[in-house]
Amino acid sequence: MNIVTVKTKFLFGSLVLCLMIVVTLILNVSNFLKTSKLQHEYQQLESSLEHVHSLTGVFADVKKEHEQRVKELYKNSDKYETELAYLRDLQTLKNNATRYGVEVTALVPKLEDTMPTLKQYISITENYLERYEVELTLKGNFRNVGRFIQFLDTDNRRIYIKEISVFSVDPSIVEVDLRAYSYGLRGL
Repeated sequence: MNIVTVKTKFLFGSLVLCLMIVVTLILNVSNFLKTSKLQHEYQQLESSLEHVHSLTGVFADVKKEHEQRVKELYKNSDKYETELAYLRDLQTLKNNATRYGVEVTALVPKLEDTMPTLKQYISITENYLERYEVELTLKGNFRNVGRFIQFLDTDNRRIYIKEISVFSVDPSIVEVDLRAYSYGLRGL
């Protein structure tokens, strides 16, 4: 009987050992598959990040460039205590247009601040930047209108052109619908 007990113990021990080896193999294969899947996802994320960096640059560089542009806008923006002061300043657009021989047939300032909500996180000065949309309709000689638009785009950095539509009224006269942004500073 002693041999039967030893055989039984040996078979039972061998069975447990085989079972442990099979369980270990299954767990290792499972871990390998999970690791492989995670490695693949990591490579995809790394590739996506490289693609984003190729389009936008390094975040620190993008942030630095953004801050420089905001500082430039601050420098080129006038401070307005009220909307009335802003509207008076827009009157200078009509005066400048007249100097270029261009008639401003419509000037529609939208007094709603359209600056993205991220402005609340910009703390460069004690003022915050506001962006207002302005719609202009200009009428005049094509060349004069073009010179005035160039003036707006290059010489007068308070107006940033967003969209231009040109319509021919007659062979020498054009009408231009212009949508632009005007920036101003408001105290906090």
